[in-house]
Amino acid sequence: MDRRLTAVLALFGIFCGVDLSYADNESSPTPVVAEMVQVQLFAGDMQRLLAGLEPASRAALVANRALLEKLVAEELVRKTIIQHAKTAQLDREPSVQLAMTRAADQVLLAAYMTRQTDPGPSYPSADEVRVFFDANRDRFRKPDRYHVAQIFLALPASSGKKEAMRIHRKLLENPKQFAEIARAQSQHSDSAAKGGDLGWLEEGAILPALLPVLRSLKPGEISSPVATPSGWHILRLIEADVGRQPTLSEAENAIKGLLRVDRIRRTEQELVEKMVRETPPQLRLDALKMGPEQ
Repeated sequence: MDRRLTAVLALFGIFCGVDLSYADNESSPTPVVAEMVQVQLFAGDMQRLLAGLEPASRAALVANRALLEKLVAEELVRKTIIQHAKTAQLDREPSVQLAMTRAADQVLLAAYMTRQTDPGPSYPSADEVRVFFDANRDRFRKPDRYHVAQIFLALPASSGKKEAMRIHRKLLENPKQFAEIARAQSQHSDSAAKGGDLGWLEEGAILPALLPVLRSLKPGEISSPVATPSGWHILRLIEADVGRQPTLSEAENAIKGLLRVDRIRRTEQELVEKMVRETPPQLRLDALKMGPEQ
């Protein structure tokens, strides 16, 4: 971004706290923030754009000069492309006019429905959140996790069993050799370099053939060799984090979001049903004159 744009941005106080006074008066002259060919982007344009953002998003832009400059540049490019479209008279084509009208109507409809269905900041209450949490505990259960180490042999199921069993017998004699043997003989290079340590794995990331084996182990235990299409695995369970239920405070924000969305959807449906019930639509489809020739 060139220095001229940066300097002009500073003219409307964008880096020292956004002043939204321009947003209330479209007729007042405002400085040019950026320009491309014959298209200009005014401070008032950006003030109105920023005013429409969520407070957190607006604050992030004000605090991040590079991010704000990127937004200004993108808005200028957008306006330039729109100007090209108008020069090509696309805005006069019936199909485009219809689409523009419907898009504007949709924005108005969404704004109206949002206002009519807003449950307010006090919903849901703490009691409602608690009741939902108590009735849906399994819904918020954390996935089981396993801290695993392995010795992997990239050998076929038939011919690799003898070698896998030899290593397993050696481990039974001295389980403390696991990391040493993994470094020397495991053919999974990433984990071998760390003594076979795979780190924490969620249940969904574990091969189906290995998951029951891990579930049967206690921390510190070593499994018998397990064959998979990719080879042989000897597993050591280091730690397990299974069946953990989140606390109410951990699930609170997610529950609030779910309850608010559900309330909004139900209110929307009730609003539409009430409108149709009180003022039933009068359909006169014959007036459309939808003959074969149309």
